[in-house]
Amino acid sequence: MTNAQRQQRFREKMRAAGFKPVTIWVPDTSNPKFVEEARRQAEYLAAQPRTENDDFWDAVAEENFREIDEMERRSEKE
Repeated sequence: MTNAQRQQRFREKMRAAGFKPVTIWVPDTSNPKFVEEARRQAEYLAAQPRTENDDFWDAVAEENFREIDEMERRSEKE
C-alpha cells in the first residue's frame, strides 16, 4: 500500500467517525519580522498601566500554569 493510499484510508476513517480535515495558517515564529513585532507589542504592553483586567488574566494564567505543572508531575510518575 502506498503512502497516498494509507492517507486516503485514514481520511475516510476519520470522515466516517464524524471528523473533517481543516487547514489553518499560523504565524511563522522563526521569521525575524514576527519576532520583531512580538517584541514591539510586548514592550508596548509592559509600558501600559495595570488595570483590573490584568489581575483577572494573571489569575487565569496562574490557574493554567498550576494545571500544567500538575499534569507534568502526574506524567512523570507514570
